[in-house]
Amino acid sequence: MASTAKTAEERKQTGHIFTLDYTCYFAVLTHADQRELREKLYKAHITRASDLGSPVDFDNSAILFEILQLRHEVSQLLGFANYAQNSLAANKMAKNVQEVIEFLEGLLKTARPKAQKEWQSLVDFAKDRDGIDHLQPWDILYYREKQREALFNIREDQLRAYFPVKQVLSGLCKLVNYLFGIQIQEVADVEVWHPSVRFFRLPMINSKYVVNFI
Repeated sequence: MASTAKTAEERKQTGHIFTLDYTCYFAVLTHADQRELREKLYKAHITRASDLGSPVDFDNSAILFEILQLRHEVSQLLGFANYAQNSLAANKMAKNVQEVIEFLEGLLKTARPKAQKEWQSLVDFAKDRDGIDHLQPWDILYYREKQREALFNIREDQLRAYFPVKQVLSGLCKLVNYLFGIQIQEVADVEVWHPSVRFFRLPMINSKYVVNFI
């Protein structure tokens, strides 16, 4: 992979360096034929900054628990039973916690049969192709891609040529304008952290405020 070789070069080392950056992680989990490599990177990725990660000095579990506790305390001070009620008090589609739970349960009921069917199809494919008896989390993206290639004779990376950034942004702006009547405007002469970064302004519907995003 050119990116992993470049990373090694930037760090003044030879060969390839695989990082936990999502672009590298996703590429390895999707395309790496070495199952051991996929497993190693997957486990390193899901345990990063935890008590199971390495080095343990980066464990931020205590910070996460503190954040949860503080959110709960603040919510109770504001008169809510929990943070979920506090969050839903803002301008959101769901009116209360029960409505969220009912939506999720309904979604699960509708999606589960289809998901189970797709999962079994993927399990059977991995078994027939490579004799994999137990499909592991680090196998899913890899065999999903291989199954797509077998069924449709196309690779995911082949689709990128049809979705260049300029064309995608143009289509996104047109879609938002069509659906919501909002005109997304690119703003020049804004200080950003890298020359490749672009700055856009999105006016809010029926509001004097605007949202800036990059």
